[in-house]
Amino acid sequence: MRLDESLLRNPARVWVQVKAALDIHVDGGTVDRICQLMVQLAAIRSGFLMHGQRSFEPGITLDTVGNAVEYLQSRRRHFVALLYLMPSACQGTEKLVALDTLNVFLPHVEHSCTTITGLYLQLALIDALPEFTLQVDDTGALGSH
Repeated sequence: MRLDESLLRNPARVWVQVKAALDIHVDGGTVDRICQLMVQLAAIRSGFLMHGQRSFEPGITLDTVGNAVEYLQSRRRHFVALLYLMPSACQGTEKLVALDTLNVFLPHVEHSCTTITGLYLQLALIDALPEFTLQVDDTGALGSH
């Protein structure tokens, strides 16, 4: 199933098709979350396209549901890194609207969390390997392993 402008123009039509296909397998709340995620991913795809980003790695796009699953799987470690970082980075009382969650977090995952994930890996190596060293200078960090 495509995640393109036709889905954004008429999400209700797609929800009917998805509900008909999935209602016999999962409960209605799960089907609603899947449909909402599809609409969110279609909107995010549109936003990335407007900014010139069509793919995320060789062969990974947000063009179809299958492509989106592959994309989300490829970023799962980065989402986890973001979740670990949030308690120390997020402050205040303003709540994030559930519908906007991916809109807010995906750009951070895409553009910042690769570095965060890499730094968490370096931290684990520092704890696990006594001979591991991390050299840091003005341009970045380089691990010995």
